[in-house]
Amino acid sequence: MYKKVKKSIAAALEDVKYFNTLGESHQEIIKYLLISLGIKDPYTLNHCLKVSKYACIIGKHIGLSEEKCDELKLAGILHDIGKIGISVDILQKPSKLTREEYGVIKEHPVIGYKMLKNFDFSNTMIYAIKYHHKRYDLRGYPYKICADSLPIEVSIIGVADAFDAMTTNRVYKKAMTLERALDELINNKGTQFHPEIVDAMADIHNRVKIANFFQGAFEDQKRFK
Repeated sequence: MYKKVKKSIAAALEDVKYFNTLGESHQEIIKYLLISLGIKDPYTLNHCLKVSKYACIIGKHIGLSEEKCDELKLAGILHDIGKIGISVDILQKPSKLTREEYGVIKEHPVIGYKMLKNFDFSNTMIYAIKYHHKRYDLRGYPYKICADSLPIEVSIIGVADAFDAMTTNRVYKKAMTLERALDELINNKGTQFHPEIVDAMADIHNRVKIANFFQGAFEDQKRFK
């Protein structure tokens, strides 16, 4: 397990230029945290790696700079790092969470933020980690946020996060088809999800080459099995 996790993390970080600009000590801490997450909950790490891929594709599609797309790669990889601080019993519970357990899960963005806030990260990185569960209409969690809107990069991570969660099999729920997941995004466009990002997802899906990429991501679920 350890070797598989370490290899997957190394492969994911290899072409992230932003990661390579960090100091060596910060790089080692990030690797350690990701390995710890992967050993504690392989699903969450695999989810993070897929969100990173989706976010980068979305960013490129809407015309973000190469630098911003590179930041999105690392933001996606780290967006759920705070789940290291959540009990395995909750993370891997094979049935629906209670209200209390869901309340604990909702702490993970702030836990992740506190873990990494002193790193030399851009606002894109910090906001993506802390606010990826904030909705386009600013509902969601964490609850206190002083802003009229979120940076579009945060919304990209949020949409990619939701899309992967919907299209991934869990013990307690069957994965949606790509088409149904896209319908969910469209049905919640302008409320939960950023309209521009939803439109981008629909357009990406209609392009055969990238649609095949989305389909192929399902195979990533077997990575740690």
